[in-house]
Amino acid sequence: MNDASRLYAPICALFLLTTAACSDDTGGSGGGGTGGSGSGGNDVEAPASCNIIAGLVGSYAVTGEPTGDTQRGENTAAHQRQSVSVASDYAVDFDTGILFGASEITDCYDRRNQDFDRRIQVSYGADDDGPVINFYMATGDVVDEIQYRDRNQNINVRVLVQKN
Repeated sequence: MNDASRLYAPICALFLLTTAACSDDTGGSGGGGTGGSGSGGNDVEAPASCNIIAGLVGSYAVTGEPTGDTQRGENTAAHQRQSVSVASDYAVDFDTGILFGASEITDCYDRRNQDFDRRIQVSYGADDDGPVINFYMATGDVVDEIQYRDRNQNINVRVLVQKN
């Protein structure tokens, strides 16, 4: 083993360990974690492949604040910028100061098969109480509400949106 190999071997090992848990099974964009094998079927509690975010890529205009669906919680702050964007690498820019890179994704959940609160959930924390972005869909796959919540910080911001 030469000096360069000795130097880079620990770095490469760390890189492989961290990306093995967060790389897409399909070898796609490489953004975000898979959150598991994606083999959860209809189990809305099982993690899905983060490739489900691909259908969310784009920019959304904030059109107002939701008033219904109280189970999602009351807003604790106002949305400042009036736009939300999802990049092709799955980074989510929710608002001023609320931006998550794809590498920060810990799990993705496809909950579009539920009878209520149909959504794609992207988690950025160790559990469901940490930072989460929910993309709600009333019908089909059209996002009509986006929520940023962090129960550990008592933050809940919900906005009605329309894709640009």
